[in-house]
Amino acid sequence: MGYYINSTQAYHINTLDSLGWELTVSNSLYPERSPCRTVLTKRVSYGCHLYEFLRENLPLEQVTSVLEIGGGYGYLMHDLLKMHPAFQATMVDISPFLLAEQKKTLTGYPVQFHLSDIFDVSEDALRKHDLIILNENVGDFPTVVDIPVALLREPAETGPELERILSLFKFYSFPVPERDTLNFNLGAVDITERLCLEGVPFIFISEHSCEATVPEDYQGMIPVSAPDNPERIILRGHDEYTIKFSHLESVAAHHGYRIRRGPLADFVRLDISDSLFWLLKRRHSTKHEHEILRHFIEDLFQYEYLLLMREDN
Repeated sequence: MGYYINSTQAYHINTLDSLGWELTVSNSLYPERSPCRTVLTKRVSYGCHLYEFLRENLPLEQVTSVLEIGGGYGYLMHDLLKMHPAFQATMVDISPFLLAEQKKTLTGYPVQFHLSDIFDVSEDALRKHDLIILNENVGDFPTVVDIPVALLREPAETGPELERILSLFKFYSFPVPERDTLNFNLGAVDITERLCLEGVPFIFISEHSCEATVPEDYQGMIPVSAPDNPERIILRGHDEYTIKFSHLESVAAHHGYRIRRGPLADFVRLDISDSLFWLLKRRHSTKHEHEILRHFIEDLFQYEYLLLMREDN
């Protein structure tokens, strides 16, 4: 067969007991004394940045019910509810440990919590939400790895996953790459399609991208990886894969969504002072804090987001 499925389901259900080693943008910015806040134009947490971005781009008066899928420690939802207490919030997570942490973080807020794989949540339950958020987590969704590209052109063998991928390539006119093998973000494409088919008015997705770019002014100073093929990220106890956002974009466009796409740096904006410019240009330092800042700044461009807006909104 050649290809295989990378799944993190068992890890999240049975093994995960901390995110302390996984330095996401949200986790990096949550502590008030985080050094990562010092390089931003607004020294606030990630959720506050995202809320302002949503407020500028969405008619928030039409948003009552918000669902966050895979909400980590609950920091993002905590910020959103602090900024907009009228939101009716729901958290869905596959991890018993993380759902318990979310309940602690969101103590005092009227939030509903559900322990579930998102693909087991009913259509009616998804459809009732005005805004659904998948922040820094679709790389955990199943990715089919090492698919021979020749099978996409002339299928000689098929299994259910390959048949599904072949149908997606045909239906959404995904371009077949000029390489021997490819990795395909099947779970990320499936959840994007499902939310669009359910007509969710507004959808926000973010994750490490395999198509990341850096503005010309910063090229050579802020390195990103952009192989155009979902790339393995080795983490404690599991592997994740970066996301080919152009596939998710094609799915959303086909189903009539307006799309805004870019790096997280679009709304988590850097304050490029002389000292920060020097740090980026120098690229090497023995100070631990400098390495933290470099990694954080790289992530602001390595992560992309999609903000999807149904055309009738």
